[in-house]
Amino acid sequence: MTEWLPTDYGETHRSAIERFLRISNKSGTTVPFVLNNAQQKVLANLTGRDIVPKARQQGITSLFLACFFLDCLAYENLRCVVIAHDADSTERLFQRVHFYLDNFIGEGIEIVSSTKREIRFVATNATFYVETAGNTKSGRSGTINRLLCSEVAYWPDPKAMTAGLLQSVPSTNSLVVFESTGNGAQTWYHRRCLTALNPRSEYAIHFLNWKDFKEYEKTLTEADEQSVYESLDPTYEEPEVLARHSISAGQLAWRRAKIEEMDGDLRLFKQEYPLTLDECFQTRGQSYFHRVSYEDIGPRWQRHGDSPYLMLDSDHPYTGYHYTVGADISGGVGGDYSVVEVLCLNTMRQVGEYVDNFTSPDEFADIIVWIAQIFNNAWVNLETNNHGGVTATEILQKYPRNLLFTKDGLTGNTYGIGTQTTRSSKLQVMGNLRKSLAQGLTIVSTYLQGELSSFIEKPVSDMSSKLEATQGAHDDAVIALGMSNEALISLEEYLAYQGIGPTKVINPDAEFTMRAILQAHRAQAYPCQSGLLGYN
Repeated sequence: MTEWLPTDYGETHRSAIERFLRISNKSGTTVPFVLNNAQQKVLANLTGRDIVPKARQQGITSLFLACFFLDCLAYENLRCVVIAHDADSTERLFQRVHFYLDNFIGEGIEIVSSTKREIRFVATNATFYVETAGNTKSGRSGTINRLLCSEVAYWPDPKAMTAGLLQSVPSTNSLVVFESTGNGAQTWYHRRCLTALNPRSEYAIHFLNWKDFKEYEKTLTEADEQSVYESLDPTYEEPEVLARHSISAGQLAWRRAKIEEMDGDLRLFKQEYPLTLDECFQTRGQSYFHRVSYEDIGPRWQRHGDSPYLMLDSDHPYTGYHYTVGADISGGVGGDYSVVEVLCLNTMRQVGEYVDNFTSPDEFADIIVWIAQIFNNAWVNLETNNHGGVTATEILQKYPRNLLFTKDGLTGNTYGIGTQTTRSSKLQVMGNLRKSLAQGLTIVSTYLQGELSSFIEKPVSDMSSKLEATQGAHDDAVIALGMSNEALISLEEYLAYQGIGPTKVINPDAEFTMRAILQAHRAQAYPCQSGLLGYN
């Protein structure tokens, strides 16, 4: 990994902040700057390329203002840039830097204030610059050694602005921080956070929930604590929160009061005060998939050696296990994505994912066949709308037809395979997917997780609605997952009809498991017209 900052950056800055800087507490009293838990956590794990999704009011912006201020005192010709999301925030942040300056514990610091947004330090010729997002010239002139993008999820065009800013940041002695509360799923900031979860990402992610912040807790008597536990409100998901996150009665009481302050809007509370990274990125509308099981499988979720676009659960494929491949196909010109989602029937889990937006529809047939072959000659279902028709034509020449999904009454397409989605058939496919997810189909991809959370039912009129991604988000992976799930349902029905079941396995190495049963039956040849388990 590139070393952007000295390894002792966090340690030395904590010491210097608490020794030399002061802050104004909530009562307006000037006190020494003592780092809270959240600030300590971020500073101790700082890498130089950092993303901080967080709950509100944990002092992260103040922390980096302090770090940048001290760096201006220590390094010659340094340029520190802070971009706030609106003009009022810009003014407050600049005033905070001046507060550090005016209340510095030590010898006087000589400065030259060239503008109301800039402080230049005479001794080092370092510059501290604060600007508002949306200003097309924000921070772009000259090298940027320290860059803080504050509440970046609320910037008008974060993708374009950050792209320009990052071009000015050198690879040594530099620090880039994106920090923000969430502002909807599948936004630019959401996607940056999900990308940072990949071990190969150059950015480190530091998620800060509210329960680890000591101020977010009420002081209760023993009787009050008992009252809180006896009055758990399912509407606010209190029994679930208590069971999953082990919060105290005082924390639960604080949470209850804060939700009430927000007029009972639980979605808004989760966005502003998340307990999980998921909650940080609530959709602007309620997700259609209301119950989904997610699991982080860590390094097991890894890139296939032959392709940077294929992610696999490294435990798979198992010999004798059954897999389904679902695909949604784009034009391959850099817009929408072509996606493959792979499911395992035996474990009811996502085990593979391919995402690419630069492969043509005809070439994508080769990709689908390659992935299907990896997973024990999986049963394949693809959406045949638009570009999918080209892929369907090609795949018919390259993969056994008996392993290509079709379902009478659902499709009616001209290719004889796959699924052609209309408004009514999409409702059926997505309804089946929602049921499967609610019943335990487990998702491991953060990319797919993001799309599922931003997939909504949007009213068209008083009498109808349509299913789609929220504005600015994608649903290509959701459609591919729906295709794979349709194949999964039919495959399970087929195996039950053949009397091979049960299909679910707990221990893959046990003697009387699905794996063992299927291995015992693998020599059997099934007729072409009904065979799904292999070639004829």
